[in-house]
Amino acid sequence: MVSEDLDDDLRLYLGPSRNAALLEVPTIPAGRVIMAKKKDYGRTASGEPVTDELVEKLAAKAEVGFDVDEILRRRGGRPAMGSSAASVESVRIDPELSEALRARAETEGRTNSELIRDALRRYLQAS
Repeated sequence: MVSEDLDDDLRLYLGPSRNAALLEVPTIPAGRVIMAKKKDYGRTASGEPVTDELVEKLAAKAEVGFDVDEILRRRGGRPAMGSSAASVESVRIDPELSEALRARAETEGRTNSELIRDALRRYLQAS
């Protein structure tokens, strides 16, 4: 593939010899600008495309440093109950009690756990 309309100094030949039947890659004349297509490296969790600009922006932010206390304060998970982390207690209940609990929670628009905690608090305060 040879373009006859290009000067010899604007041609780039790939291969061992300029005289052989080689693949010719035309070069771009000086002063001519070709816009490269923006690279897309996928998407973030929020759907934003990951581009070179976003990578640079995130790298600059990382180089400045992160506020660890702020990150820990904002992380997800369940809200704290009481003054410290809550414990999980496993209790066996018979099927009839389980069904009554489920029906009562549905009627009141609450969870089984909320009803159990309230009942346990009232029981312990009464004794």
